[in-house]
Amino acid sequence: MSKYQHKIPAAMLVQIGDMTVSFGHLEFWMRYIFTYLVNQSAIVGEILASYLSFSNLRAGIISLYEERFASDELFGELKKLLKEAAAIEQERNAITHSSWLAGKTPTTSTRHKVTAREKSGFKKQTEQYSEHDLFEFNQRIKELTNEFIDFYAKLPQKLPLRPN
Repeated sequence: MSKYQHKIPAAMLVQIGDMTVSFGHLEFWMRYIFTYLVNQSAIVGEILASYLSFSNLRAGIISLYEERFASDELFGELKKLLKEAAAIEQERNAITHSSWLAGKTPTTSTRHKVTAREKSGFKKQTEQYSEHDLFEFNQRIKELTNEFIDFYAKLPQKLPLRPN
């Protein structure tokens, strides 16, 4: 009986695990803002948010925000945060949904992804990652989470009934 062993350094696996946990915290705070904007009980907001993909969560947040506050002074900031969240999601998905192979050096690993799409056809993607690359990406996720926490703190205690 064969015993499969992958060739990914343990330090990189730690970073991939950190990415998973950090992205979960980012999504939590985005759902928290979504729940606030729904303006119902926390349970109702959580129920609704639980059905949303990450991209639909982003769309729901911006749509609800615009409905509640129109294009106020925080609207541009929220759009910027959501744009960064989309970029982070894209890279996180690439990391999560790829095969990982031995790297070109002992301190790197190769992310390998094969796709076949109607518009773009068959594509192979390979990219070298180091532990530091993954660490830096995790820092971006954590920084964005902090920015969403700070954004939440700027929201008024009570939602207006109609936009200003």
